[in-house]
Amino acid sequence: MQRSLFVDVQSKRALFQQSSTFLLRLERITPKLLKPASLHSKDST
Repeated sequence: MQRSLFVDVQSKRALFQQSSTFLLRLERITPKLLKPASLHSKDST
């Protein structure tokens, strides 16, 4: 019983690590997508 719980926690931890790395990638990609818009707003001011 306790062992299966441990395995469940391990799998959840692996899932969390995968999602966190995905979020980190998103944070790196998003500025590149937002940069053109910010450049346009700077030009208009």
